Amino acid sequence: MDKTDIEALHKRAELLGVLHHERMNPDELRTAVDAREHGADPRQAQEHVQRERQP
Repeated sequence: MDKTDIEALHKRAELLGVLHHERMNPDELRTAVDAREHGADPRQAQEHVQRERQP
């Protein structure tokens, strides 16, 4: 994934209201954006990312 793709993903996350998107790596951003697009509120999207981080 190149820098332009990552920037676009951050912009999409920002527009969707993803919390703390600036701290997320590309995989976490995709998880959060996907959750928001499937109806999760911003807090729920953040919870999806946290679950992904856990081993």
